[in-house]
Amino acid sequence: MKWVKEATESRAIWPYRVKEKVIRVEASGQLMAGTETLEVLSFRNWKVGSSLGIILDGNAQWNLYQCGIDWTHVKVDLILSIEKVDEFKNAVLQSKDGAELMFVIQILCPATRYRNALTTAFGDGCAEASLTFERGMVAGEIEIIPFVVLANDIVGAPTGWAIKKASKVGTGFPVYINADEPANRPGGGIDVMWGELNGEALYKLDIPEYADADEKPVLYLNNRYTVLKAVVDDISRANNDRTRIRDALFAFIALDVWMQLAKSAAMSATSDEADTEMPLYSSILNTLSRRIGYSKDDLKEAFLRNDIGLIGEIHLALQNFLSLAKRHAELVSGIEDKNHGGD
Repeated sequence: MKWVKEATESRAIWPYRVKEKVIRVEASGQLMAGTETLEVLSFRNWKVGSSLGIILDGNAQWNLYQCGIDWTHVKVDLILSIEKVDEFKNAVLQSKDGAELMFVIQILCPATRYRNALTTAFGDGCAEASLTFERGMVAGEIEIIPFVVLANDIVGAPTGWAIKKASKVGTGFPVYINADEPANRPGGGIDVMWGELNGEALYKLDIPEYADADEKPVLYLNNRYTVLKAVVDDISRANNDRTRIRDALFAFIALDVWMQLAKSAAMSATSDEADTEMPLYSSILNTLSRRIGYSKDDLKEAFLRNDIGLIGEIHLALQNFLSLAKRHAELVSGIEDKNHGGD
């Protein structure tokens, strides 16, 4: 899941000022077998949202495994840019005098533990970079993450402003390259944003009124508690307290989100409208059907007829798919182990 908020976040979650999700990445790649080009693809890490022209996660992914041919290496050319450079600098630099910035591109491949980082001059807010991955270097998912950092120490800046060289002051949505077919990741088909929710509500799901092909549901998480953001935004695959809390929280939320999505999709169409089913709703029902083993007709009938028994079975099947009990048991076991260890 990737995170952004529809309006400027009011609570600071960094020790200094940072502009999040502002770096735009245009990527073009060549999948190669020796000197032969197997596939060429262009993609970007952002898209313009339907509300107020905000920038949302473009879910930039390149699935190399779909080529179906053995490949030797992949080349990726990146263009990084920030649309409003002066506005960005004013937001992250207390003074422009003596302050220098640079782009950083971080490359992570957890499966092979390959890590690398490239730097390039910030210039006028636009830069280019090229990457090459040999097949033996990578497996599974490759994550390419753009940052803007301070290129030098800044003397005399007051508290609340970045002062140390290499401090991140700008971020952008990551770009993903899948060398191998990924496992199912519940929640990957929706945008997740941090926003202000009334009271103590944890989350709110907004489903597009008009289910266009380019529209996705949006899950808003309450930004009131920054401790939650620190846990949820952690992308680590390590097995520790933080990731166990994150995974248990994801599973809990995903269960309700899938039920809401299924109900909306089912209620949007009747049996005589099957041929005109909207793309989003069709995708929801198809995905859910594959994951829990119920036909699209069963899913529709359950909610259209308000069949409590069948809805309960669907709910149970979703719990099994999300490994709800296992994730919460792992969380509790970790806490118990610590308690016993302290006796």
